[in-house]
Amino acid sequence: MVANFCISQGYQRVSLGFPQRGYMGNHQKPQFLVSTAAPRRKPLVRAVFAALLCFGIAAGLITVTLTTVRLTDIGTYSSTGKTVYTTVVTLMATILTTFILGTLRFAFLDMIDARLAGFAQAPTETQNRVQSRWQTILALGGIPDSIRNPGIASTMVLGALVTTCITAGLTPTTTTRIVPYSPLIPSSDPYVFALPLDNLTNSGSRCVLNWPLPNGSHFCSSVWYGDAPQKKAFRLLSEINIDQPDDYAYSDLGVAVRPSAIGIPVTLYDPQRDGYGLRNLLQTYGPNIVSATACAPVMTRCPVKCYPGGTITYPGGNTMRLASNDGKCVAQKKLDKKKEEFVMSLARVCPYGEVGQATFVLGAANSIYAQWVAATIGERIASPFPGQTYSVQCDIDVRSAFDYRLVSLSINNNNNISPKPKTNDLTPSSQLPLSFNRILSSTTTTTNNNNNKSCPTPPGAEIPAMNALFSTIAMAPYYIQYEVDNTGWIQPLVNIVSRYSDYGHNVNDSIRTGPFAFSDASNALEDGLGLLGAMAGSRAVLNMSLVRTTQGEAEVTFTRVGPGELFALVYAMVPAVLGIILLGFVFAPRCRDGHGADLKSSRLVDLVRLGLAAH
Repeated sequence: MVANFCISQGYQRVSLGFPQRGYMGNHQKPQFLVSTAAPRRKPLVRAVFAALLCFGIAAGLITVTLTTVRLTDIGTYSSTGKTVYTTVVTLMATILTTFILGTLRFAFLDMIDARLAGFAQAPTETQNRVQSRWQTILALGGIPDSIRNPGIASTMVLGALVTTCITAGLTPTTTTRIVPYSPLIPSSDPYVFALPLDNLTNSGSRCVLNWPLPNGSHFCSSVWYGDAPQKKAFRLLSEINIDQPDDYAYSDLGVAVRPSAIGIPVTLYDPQRDGYGLRNLLQTYGPNIVSATACAPVMTRCPVKCYPGGTITYPGGNTMRLASNDGKCVAQKKLDKKKEEFVMSLARVCPYGEVGQATFVLGAANSIYAQWVAATIGERIASPFPGQTYSVQCDIDVRSAFDYRLVSLSINNNNNISPKPKTNDLTPSSQLPLSFNRILSSTTTTTNNNNNKSCPTPPGAEIPAMNALFSTIAMAPYYIQYEVDNTGWIQPLVNIVSRYSDYGHNVNDSIRTGPFAFSDASNALEDGLGLLGAMAGSRAVLNMSLVRTTQGEAEVTFTRVGPGELFALVYAMVPAVLGIILLGFVFAPRCRDGHGADLKSSRLVDLVRLGLAAH
């Protein structure tokens, strides 16, 4: 388009001089067509400079797209700072655009100037065509002129878009970057609430429940010693999500713990605990943290299996006795009424086998008590009648319940966790949206593999050696047993096995069915006891020795120049194309007829002279 511009004017070299009739009676060019000024240099220097400027702008936009140029190290620009930055960038972009557009106009006009002296004698059709181009170049024409001169019109539009490209390409963008984060997690060492003792004599509350070890010592779980993890977990029973556990299993300290992150040590999501890593991270980066990720042990399988089992008997006619299937785990209560009228619940948890294995038995007699025990495992039994009994046995095995996973704590989360519609009848409170700013979840990666996000086990925190953690979790039902022993009623369990979170409705209609937090749980009692153990294990870390975890990182916000996405390379294409067009003007051949070669359509005095020549 540029190289052939002068040829397309429709002029003829032979006839572009002045006609035979001449001007003022002679064949010489009138004096008013002769400029008194010295011929100006062609606008080559300006065109070269503008082309280099366009290439420079394109290179700059490509650079800020493919690399990271930070405006802030942490956090976002304030509204004032963003306004000032945008104003300065837009002002500079406008100045550059004005210069580039001006150069383009001069370059296009220079092509018209090559034959300007013969314009008055050119055919009308040619004059109209040149005039349309001239008006399009100077933005004086209408839409029809732009349609007739698409090359010029599109080039001028591209030039006008330089401001947009610069402003959009250099816009301040809030994004995230990764910083190191290596929190502490529990080691496999014994701790004050779970440790081996050579001699149980005078062990007192330090060894209420224990597992005999092959070397003759005992591994003790100190459920009564101080504020044991099992006691803390018992207080958290009301935080278990019974409405939609597949969304989040339980909440703790305002954090929604998803099923993929059950049992995570509390120090990975509680910033009030100093010295574990998260608090220091928050003190450094504050509200600019998006997420914190690290490898940690997660309870990936339900460690509890519950089924109809155990037996209730009345030895001697004056005692109610609940025993496990093997007869080794026993709870009993003296009768103060006839057995057909004695309304009571019994529960017991007993260690057996290896550390982390236990038996939990639960039974009840008469009234609706027996019905509720059956309801814990989803069983519907007949309406109450005198002498009615029911018992349940749960086998607990924590040793194979854990895996290492890449756990992520999302902070300042903007997504709501809202219940899905239920088909069964629910109380209105269960239909309310549930929102959390912090959500704990994990990936499914558990071992070293080709995945870049694998979770190698930290030295000193090997899962098979975590007897202290296993014993803590296996003994989690102890405070349910304690509550039942003192009240004779299973209220803590009713709260988590009833879909209404309490009694008051028909028992058989209150049974909570799946989905459960543990995908392999088959009833609400398995799910509830598994979560109770997980919460006990999460609190055990507060008294354990610690090791530093692996694969830790935190995502923090900062402000960068430009979007940083590949689509932003489009912004660099516009000035690059303009640079090529300007170079085309520089190297395009000029066609001049030798008459009035110094006339410029961009100069008013030359246009006046040309007008006088036409008359």
